[in-house]
Amino acid sequence: MQIPNPTSLQKGLGLTGRYIYLQLKSSAGAPFSLHFDYGFAERGHNVRVSVSNLFKSFNQSNGFVVQVPLDLRLERWSVVCLDLAEIFHRSGVFPASYQIEGAYALKSATICANIQVKGIYTSDNEYDLVTLPSDLRFKFPFDNSTAQLT
Repeated sequence: MQIPNPTSLQKGLGLTGRYIYLQLKSSAGAPFSLHFDYGFAERGHNVRVSVSNLFKSFNQSNGFVVQVPLDLRLERWSVVCLDLAEIFHRSGVFPASYQIEGAYALKSATICANIQVKGIYTSDNEYDLVTLPSDLRFKFPFDNSTAQLT
């Protein structure tokens, strides 16, 4: 599933924010992938951040695809936070002197098989379990002693 739909008149989401928060639930052992396409102010093509349990290590390929490993072993809902500025810096897609913060916008998100997604949010704020906004909290009780923000 791709958001926005490629046939729609909306050509991009235009979401900014250093952090992307994902509410996810994976099937045990089943492969999954999520792709986020970002447009940059001074770049002719998009940069894709691919998140998957198929990747064994953080990697960059073709100069515009960043592969981020994510291992969700438990079959339960999780909140995952990706620090995009750190991912872009670490990937080497841009020179070290490039000012990444504020230079990009989320154009599209693609959700592939074997994963359930409840929500995708962007923010300039980094949250922990205490400061997590109510929109990102799950409505059912959970054991806070074993919980962690991934």
